[in-house]
Amino acid sequence: MGYTELDTAFKEAIGEFTIAFSQMEFALSQLSALTVVKQSEYDLLANIRLPLHKKRKQITKCVKPDAVELHSIWDDLNQRIGKMNEERRYLMHGIAQYSLSDKTIEVFVPITNGLNTKHLTPADIKEFSQKIYYLTTGVNGVNGEFYNKFKTARINKWNDKLPESEKMVYKVNYEILTEWKG
Repeated sequence: MGYTELDTAFKEAIGEFTIAFSQMEFALSQLSALTVVKQSEYDLLANIRLPLHKKRKQITKCVKPDAVELHSIWDDLNQRIGKMNEERRYLMHGIAQYSLSDKTIEVFVPITNGLNTKHLTPADIKEFSQKIYYLTTGVNGVNGEFYNKFKTARINKWNDKLPESEKMVYKVNYEILTEWKG
């Protein structure tokens, strides 16, 4: 691969990573918005504005007491999201230099009394994007099955406090997932 192709490969890989992470974070914003006590308090825009760590914290607080069956799924997802966020820290916030002759990008992230360094190839960065896609829409993804399970649990909790005339039904693929069927 020539220098121009390698330069393009890095830029494409980092662009793909950025978009994939952004899509995952939007899905986390939707989950975070569902953590409110009353459905009338749902505010997606307020949750989009939250930093990632606060979104994850809100979801964690909600899953532990309210949705015990989702606890282990969320713990696993949350841990893997944390790992991808660390990679984002390098790719989006790090100071990078790359040597096309080495075929890697060297990224520096300041830490207390020093720097952490990583060497990455376009293939490494593309692999991170694939992991993010899976976290977003794969088995129990934050915008897939986990989302459906979490939203169903939240609506069931909201319905417990609503009069019959205000209860909600949540359907996916023509199947009603909520306890209240209408």
